[in-house]
Amino acid sequence: MSVLDWVLIILWIGLTLGGFWKGAVRLIFGGGGLLAGVWLAIIAGADAQSALEGVLGVGWVAAVLGRLLLVVLCTGLSLLAGWGIERTLTSLKLGWVNRFFGAALAGGIAAVFLGMVVVVAIQFSPGLADLCRESVVAQYLLWISEKLLGAVETLST
Repeated sequence: MSVLDWVLIILWIGLTLGGFWKGAVRLIFGGGGLLAGVWLAIIAGADAQSALEGVLGVGWVAAVLGRLLLVVLCTGLSLLAGWGIERTLTSLKLGWVNRFFGAALAGGIAAVFLGMVVVVAIQFSPGLADLCRESVVAQYLLWISEKLLGAVETLST
């Protein structure tokens, strides 16, 4: 096993343990709330800006704060709902299910993310492509990214 293998394994385990400690509910509600907040900021950002312009008076500050406020509020409310669900699972002695699925979710997302990093490394650096060719873990992550994302970059010799 090469040094790149160990680096990728440590990153993968670290991200998976992060998912274990966060739990699936917090990951899903936090990510979903953030996506919904960004969508809401795109859709209703102009209305929030016009509401804040009367109070603040400065146009660019109102534009930034209006959109940021929508993202923060939507994410915060989603995380609050997730916290309630997490507490309910813990009181029902099902907190281990939340942690197990959190680790599985984070491990899967980390595998796809690291696979995309390997694909980008192959495309932009011949030296990194040689390292990835020798790495067992990089080959596995490349296979995951090809199967799930349809990545077309291969390690041809």
